Amino acid sequence: MLGLIGLWLHGCGASPTQAGALREAVYGYADGVRWGHIGRMSRYIPAKQREDFARRKRAAYAVMKVHDVELRSVDRAGDRAVAELVVTWSRADNPVLATETVRQVWRYADEGWEIVSQRSAAGATETKPAGREELFQ
Repeated sequence: MLGLIGLWLHGCGASPTQAGALREAVYGYADGVRWGHIGRMSRYIPAKQREDFARRKRAAYAVMKVHDVELRSVDRAGDRAVAELVVTWSRADNPVLATETVRQVWRYADEGWEIVSQRSAAGATETKPAGREELFQ
């Protein structure tokens, strides 16, 4: 189950509606990661990048399985935010679990909140398989 420990929204200058939309976007994306719903995750990717994003995620989910996603924090400053997720995953051919901390940078654009960048903030706890980068970028 999606383990959501906390959602902290800090910042000035953004409307309560913007804060609610950020909460929805971060939760929605994390839920998509947990259950492999690439279409749901794609909603939060800039339109020009969605096709490539979906292709990369399909490749990643073909060789990896996500077991849990924990939302650690969200810090907002106006129309920018940084979220930190902890993803528990395994290779499809190996049940040994690994964890990865993922740092996401979000921005509020015309269509709502979208991910500007997403990178592994800390190394995985086991050997990194082919396709791992596709899941966390």
